[in-house]
Amino acid sequence: MKSLFIGLGCLMLAGSLHAQQLVGSAGQSATSPQVQLSYSLGEPVIATLGGNVILTQGFQQVEGSATSVRPPALKGLGLYPNPVTDWLTLELPDPGFYRLRLFALTGQALIDQPIQSLTPYRLSLAQLPAGVYTLMLDQRATGARASVPVLRQ
Repeated sequence: MKSLFIGLGCLMLAGSLHAQQLVGSAGQSATSPQVQLSYSLGEPVIATLGGNVILTQGFQQVEGSATSVRPPALKGLGLYPNPVTDWLTLELPDPGFYRLRLFALTGQALIDQPIQSLTPYRLSLAQLPAGVYTLMLDQRATGARASVPVLRQ
């Protein structure tokens, strides 16, 4: 009797381990640091056993979740003149500390400096050649961010 229970237990254990496999005609899996994606084509069989009990065979059960990592937008930023020749004036929406960065279209950071908003802030762009740049401004207290294209003439 004891050997019968041990035999049935081993059989059920082996069956449950095998239940995690899929025999499908096609499938693929790809992984990156942010996303894991997989699909498979198997035996498309669905049976409804009762009220809300559905048995699926050959289908992957979809599980998806998304997490927003985008910082909030910085509203009320004044920036003039744009296009600019020498001096760009920034009127910051709230008093506090900010991080100002200016990028070339290649992604190279040309300016990276902390600023404080007590009065309008003037930024000299006289040393830069004519072109299009991206100004990014991050508010330290809230993490709010603004990204504005700037045209240097």
